[in-house]
This record gives sequence, C-alpha cells and structure tokens, in this order.
Amino acid sequence: MREEGFRKAGKRTTGRAKPLQVLIVEDSEDDALLMVHQLRKGRDELDFRRVETPQAMRDALRKPWDMVISDHCMPGFSAPDALRILNENKPGIPFIIVSGHLEAEMVAEVTKSGARCCINKDDMALLLPVVEREIRETEKHNRKSRMLSSAIDEVNMFKQIVDHSTDVIWISDLQLDLKYVSNAVFDLSGYTAADVLIRNFNGLLSDRSLAALRKNVERDLTVSSRPGSLRPRLKTELEIIKKDGSSAFAETSLALFRDGRSGRQMLVGAMRDVSDRKYSEACQHDVEVKKLSGHLMRSMWQMAGAIAHEINNPLSVVSGYAQTLLKKELSTELSCDIKGIYDASQRIAGIVTKMLQFTARDNVAYVELSVNRILEVSLDLCLHDLRQDDIAITVQLESSLPNTSGNSAQLQQVFVHLITNARIEMKQAHGKGKLYIQTRTLEDTVSITIQDDGPGIAQENLERIFEPFFTTREVGKGQGLGLSLCYAIVDAHGGDMYAMSRPGGEAAFVVNLPAYKKAEASE
Repeated sequence: MREEGFRKAGKRTTGRAKPLQVLIVEDSEDDALLMVHQLRKGRDELDFRRVETPQAMRDALRKPWDMVISDHCMPGFSAPDALRILNENKPGIPFIIVSGHLEAEMVAEVTKSGARCCINKDDMALLLPVVEREIRETEKHNRKSRMLSSAIDEVNMFKQIVDHSTDVIWISDLQLDLKYVSNAVFDLSGYTAADVLIRNFNGLLSDRSLAALRKNVERDLTVSSRPGSLRPRLKTELEIIKKDGSSAFAETSLALFRDGRSGRQMLVGAMRDVSDRKYSEACQHDVEVKKLSGHLMRSMWQMAGAIAHEINNPLSVVSGYAQTLLKKELSTELSCDIKGIYDASQRIAGIVTKMLQFTARDNVAYVELSVNRILEVSLDLCLHDLRQDDIAITVQLESSLPNTSGNSAQLQQVFVHLITNARIEMKQAHGKGKLYIQTRTLEDTVSITIQDDGPGIAQENLERIFEPFFTTREVGKGQGLGLSLCYAIVDAHGGDMYAMSRPGGEAAFVVNLPAYKKAEASE
C-alpha cells in the first residue's frame, strides 16, 4: 500500500483561514479518502498526508500539523503506538482515533494516554464536528498558553529588575506584615531577605521609625484613599537598624495597590539608601556651623577688644589710686579693703590683657615653622608639673610632618594651655593619668591631637567649650578665656579646632593647621 499526499484542487477563497493540516495514520487508502471527504464538507482548503508505518509518521512530523487522525489497529502499527510517537515529537497536537471496532476498555486506555476522542467508522459524519471542536479548543488552549507564557515572561522580567535593583522593594499588608522583600535588603541592612521576612519591620526599623511609619500609613494613605481610588502615595525617611547594630537611613516611597487574588489593599514600598547623602549633609552642616562659630567668635573678640580698651583707662585709675592709698598709714580694716580693690583690679587687668592679645593678632608676623618642634618645646615647659602629678606621656610625632605658617609664640601658647588643662583634669579626676600627643598629615593639613584619660567633657559643654568666659571650674579658678583664646589663635592661623569626648571619660582636642606651601611665602 503506497503512502500518498492529497491537496484539494479548485479555487482558493481569498482571506479565509490557512488550510487545515491533517496527518492521517491509516493503512486503508479508501478509509483515508472517506475521512478527507467528511472534512472537506466544512473546509475549503485541506492539506493532508497519509502514513501507515512508525518511521513514515516520524518523518511526517517534521512538518507542522493541526490534527492527527489514526486508525486503531493496522498491520505492525496501532493507535497507541502512533500516540506515543506524537507525544515524543509534537506533544499538544490533537489526536483522534477512528476505528471500526471500539471497546470501552480500549477507549479508556487511549483517552488516558492523551487521545482527544474516539469515533466509530460507522459514524464518520461525526468526524467534522469533532475536528472543528478540537481545533477550537486547541486554539483556545494555545492562546491561554501564550498569554500564560507572556505573563510568566513579564513576571520573570520584573523579578530580574527587582533582583538587580539597588533599591529595596517590599510588599506588606496595611498592618505592615511583610509579604515580600527583595534581595537588595542585604546590602542595606546586612540581613538576608529570608531573615527580614521572619523578623518583619519590628527587627529592621528603629522604634521611632516604625511608629512614624504606622502613623503615616494610617493617616496619609488608608484614610485618604476612597473606594476605587488606590493612588495615594507617601514619601518618608526611615532609620534602619543594621545587623551589626549601626544605623542606616533609607528614603522610602509607599503606595497602595489592590491584591488581584484577595482584593485586599496592600502596600508596596521602595527603600533607597541615603546614608552617604545624610553623612555629607551632616558634614556640610558641621562646616557651616564651624564657619558661623568662627565668625561669631571673631565678632565677640572684636567686641571684647573694644570693651577692653574702654575698661583699661578707668581700671588704671582705680589701680593707681589703690596703690597710692596702700602706701598711706591706714587702719587695718581699711587697708584690707583697699588691698581687695587692688587685687580685683589686677585680676580684671589680666582679663583685659588676654582680650587685647587677640585684637593685636593682625600685627603678628607669620613664618614657616615646625609644629613638631613647637610641641616639643611646649611639652618641656609642662614636663615638671606632669611628672609631679604622675602623668604618663606618650608622644607620636610624624617624622615627615610638613611645616606650617604661623607664630611660634601663639601656637606654643595653645599647646601649653591644652596640655595644662589635660593635666589639671586628670589630677582632679584620679590623681594621675595618661597623656597622648600625636601629629600626622591629613592631605594638605597638619593635624595635632592632645588626648587625656580624665573625666571627659559633658555633651552639653562640648557645644559651648570655646565660648569666651565659659568655664566649668569654680568661681575664681578660671576666667573662661583660655580655650576661647586658643580657638581664636588657631582660627587666625587659617585652621580649625574641635573637642571630642567619650561617655564615661577621656577627652581629646584636635588642632588642624594648613600645611606650609612655598607659593604662599612668595605671595
């Protein structure tokens, strides 16, 4: 029995669907033609091929087919064999059995294997409606498959976008119970996405940020959203508690959406790490505060200098008269009173002298000098008192430290004052102490650190420690001008000065001076 291909001859109807492609597995050419006759009743165009051996079927399956129709039993071949070959090569193509003998057991077996329908050859009129139905179902199934495949592709695409985004994407319900969080949360917090889902926001946000987030969601999102309107959005900044205990800050955008399965309102959020930006802003704020403080300090000293000039003349008169009266023979009580007046005038004169020292800074000559050398001289001046008070000294001076431009007497005054202050604080705290002095180069800056293990500086005092007349010592034991004058001297040298302290003890003063450049000298 030969295997033949048939195509309907005659006119083609323009615009109609493409020809139906049917592969017929049948050893009887007459039965195959009968099937074609039935199919052509509903199709203007039909392409088919008849095969009757396994190899011929495999060869035929290299082409696309819309339908496979098979006899159940043929010499050396059968419908179950044909179905198996089809599933191996082109799964999903509808498979229909047309047989002269159909038994219930056989029908159940082939249907279980994937056959769509079984038709008795005596009921050949049923073939066309069955084929049309299966074609429709197959097209419907293929459309759904394409839609599903497209949806899966979109989901995978968005998953790739989310997975590769540096922003942390998360989804939660309105009670902030997390349902999803992207892998970027690891870079932000140090926790894996799985850890965060277990810990929830309670273990990720600071208490303050979590409370603020709950309040904002309730007030700005859920309250403002009306039925059918899920567009309200919210931007806020949250503090993240990282796995190592440190803090990070995330700019967070929130929006409402409706879950397609449950219909519930949900939250979607995106967190962006802004810790570096906040740090830069804080540094910039510190720079601006320092500049403002410098301007204020200079203004205060200028005003103090003007006041000092006004005080100096009448003070000289008071002091002079007191000296004159002390030379006269007066009662003991009156002499004591005048002596008190003279001593007080001398104390005021000392304050005036310090105030005038700063106003005269414009007349001071600056030259190239070695900071290490000035520190060594300053330390020698304080060495006797340091040893007497049992202060251990550690000095680390950078050998290649650049020079600076300044006045050695003024800088020595700064260093001696800082060393003396440290000695006094350590002695009062525990009768001994450790003093650490270091110099190092920071880019174009010469940095000097003088650190002690004394009682430290209270946080509220750190903000005022360089103000004129501010002191924490008892009345009569400090004028509150020493550190203020040190700050003014360093500022006049084009540098800056700040204090640091650890909770429970230790304080450090850092002086930064510009490194000397030869170009400056020629200018």
